[in-house]
Amino acid sequence: MQRNTCLRRGRVAVARAAALGVLAAAFLAAGCASNDLLKPEGPIAIDVSLDKATYRPGEAAVCAVALTNRSGKGLDVQIPNFASLRFYYGPIGTDIRLERQPVASPLEPAVKTLPVVRGETVRRRFVLTRVTQDAGRQALHVIYRSGKEDIDRGVGVIARAVPFVVDGHQRYARDSQGLLMERDAKRVAREAAGAGEKAAADARLVRNEAGFLDWWVDVKKAAPAKAGAKSFFVSPYTGRVRAAAKPHGRRQPVEE
Repeated sequence: MQRNTCLRRGRVAVARAAALGVLAAAFLAAGCASNDLLKPEGPIAIDVSLDKATYRPGEAAVCAVALTNRSGKGLDVQIPNFASLRFYYGPIGTDIRLERQPVASPLEPAVKTLPVVRGETVRRRFVLTRVTQDAGRQALHVIYRSGKEDIDRGVGVIARAVPFVVDGHQRYARDSQGLLMERDAKRVAREAAGAGEKAAADARLVRNEAGFLDWWVDVKKAAPAKAGAKSFFVSPYTGRVRAAAKPHGRRQPVEE
């Protein structure tokens, strides 16, 4: 079963900088998070990092989030997920903040708590498909709400902004929801099959057993000696082949 995020726990010590207070004030001043009462510190500390410093346009970014219990006692906290975290990005040196949703399965509950002992850290990675459309120097901002009450009230703890650069030729084209376009899914599958760029390919967008989407792509090699189709599940989020598959042929796709 596909899982593009995972939870890991451990004990770490986290040092918080006073500059976070300035960041929270600036974020509020930008106006796009006016419903959040942002705090640079609290019983839960949040640290954020990205998997790369530079991305090509259309490339997915993987964001690692670490939540540490610094309250001095055990807490039941909301797990880091699409409901407890809000992701924003914008050009460095501006007040522009655009909210972007992480990849999430509709099968995951929005509210789920986890007991965390003092000093313990919960880690999770998130795929963001719509933060690399614009070239230039950007910054990612993440806000965490630690429980249902905080989510309802819009109270949040803000992480230190993470800078990144978008540069180079476009890697993938995406639709308005951040999903890989069909033509790019076919290109990825052709490359995996060792087929030429003109090889016939048929792609269907399907939902897998974990609730995530896949491009299910059949590729037929042109040369008679290489007759027969190869099939792959291509992630519409990362643009990578997730797994080999059986050709779908004329079978109906699963629920989209």
